[in-house]
Amino acid sequence: MKKNRTDSELSRILQEDIKIPEKVQQRIGETCRELEQRENGEKIIFMAKRRKLKVAVTAAALCGVISIGVMAATGVFSWNKVEEDNTTKYEIKLDKEAVAHDLIVTPTYAPEGYTKNEATEESEDEFVALMLEGDPELDEAELRKQYQERRKEEDALQPNSQFISYEKRDADGNYIGGYGIEVYNATKLDNIISTWNGTVFEYKNVSSEEETKIQGLDTRIFTWKDASENGSILMFNPIEGYMIQINWGYDGTDTVSVDEMKKVAEGLDIKMLDTELAYLPVEEREKINETKQSEQQAWKEEAAAERNAGVDGALVKNIGDSLTVGNIYGLDENVEVAVTEVRISDSLSLEEYDSSHFNRYEEQVAPAMNEDGTIKPHGRKVTDLNTGEQTEETGVNSKYVIVKVHEKNNAQEETPVSTPFLMPLKKTESGNYAYLEKDYSILDVDFMLEWQTGMLVNGSDSVYCSEETNYQEKKAETVWGEHTLAAGEEKDITLVYIMDEDLLENMVLTYAIDMKDKFVDISQK
Repeated sequence: MKKNRTDSELSRILQEDIKIPEKVQQRIGETCRELEQRENGEKIIFMAKRRKLKVAVTAAALCGVISIGVMAATGVFSWNKVEEDNTTKYEIKLDKEAVAHDLIVTPTYAPEGYTKNEATEESEDEFVALMLEGDPELDEAELRKQYQERRKEEDALQPNSQFISYEKRDADGNYIGGYGIEVYNATKLDNIISTWNGTVFEYKNVSSEEETKIQGLDTRIFTWKDASENGSILMFNPIEGYMIQINWGYDGTDTVSVDEMKKVAEGLDIKMLDTELAYLPVEEREKINETKQSEQQAWKEEAAAERNAGVDGALVKNIGDSLTVGNIYGLDENVEVAVTEVRISDSLSLEEYDSSHFNRYEEQVAPAMNEDGTIKPHGRKVTDLNTGEQTEETGVNSKYVIVKVHEKNNAQEETPVSTPFLMPLKKTESGNYAYLEKDYSILDVDFMLEWQTGMLVNGSDSVYCSEETNYQEKKAETVWGEHTLAAGEEKDITLVYIMDEDLLENMVLTYAIDMKDKFVDISQK
């Protein structure tokens, strides 16, 4: 029987910089909606956008947090808070002449129903087995070499690093909530400072910030505008040279109150050790950074080559054409689909489009809509994917893209079917399609649709599905838009996407899990 891996095991793999083969990306995509690493606007690693990682991970994956860190008044480090453009930053300066010790943190309290994730670190054999399962043609010796080199770097950069995760599951074993506790000793802070030029923690779209003391330590408690049940607690100890961060939320349906998370912080058993920490020598750090920069440059060049290659026009259907698609995993291609109609609208009526069929209506859709159902103008950041240059635009208008799709299940059994992503692709004179050379992201604090607009180079979900989806019913291991067809069943469904006005003439849908085929051109001139 195939081993079922826990979310935390996949989490560790996803956080590695090791180059992951395409087939393994697709498998990890079953539990990940999207994980991208970016450097100067460039795509470095792309995972198939079909799952959200449902486990407590570092704050960089939570609610738009870009980086993390802390600072202090005296002792091992000092810290300084900076606020600008809806962003709260904490900058740190280490005194490397001061003696810093390691520490061990043990939680003694957890909210009701939450249990510690006891998964151990992925071993070399487990890593190799997973990679070969995804692609048996990979070289085992090379995989072991990659694992050993990466582990050596991680051990040097973050010795004795502590990350403790808790999760809550329902009676059927489905994930419904999680939080994580991360401990930063002085050497780990040094690594982050070197990576982020002194800024160790950076939060955007903060809804509230409370200043308090927990266990005698200066503490900051944050929540976010897009979902008040998501938050972060930062505890600073500059004298002894450590900080502790607790993050909660992680896309679960179960919510934990700030008061409960305060109890988690209050219940931490913090023990300083006699072990003196040694900072990584400058020459070793430079060597590691040079290696990482080289890897990042290789990824940039690969991403640029992929964009330049574009999509073969023969793979792209038109409105009215039929194509056969598989289930959410890209397997068992038994469902015949055809886009029958595409319409652009300035507004939507909730009498016609029930709010219960929107993806997170109250949290994400409603704040972006005017009372008359039109979409509020928004600001956006535009990144040139070739140069990394970024510019900002204001007053950008968007439209609703209403798509009608006919579906037919040719299988003799009930079959789940996913809805397509909307991607910006431009048809060229050769008949092929080119990826845009720009990427777009939302700037406005109250316009929380960044991951659902069709502007993103890697595609995005619909905001509305007329079918009662498995996601809405909270079934295990589902994603937004997935619904079920009975054996031989045919039906017409309606999907709604959001696209900025100036990109309406470059719209393509894709049903492929790896977004490399099964395209439908729905561009509107």
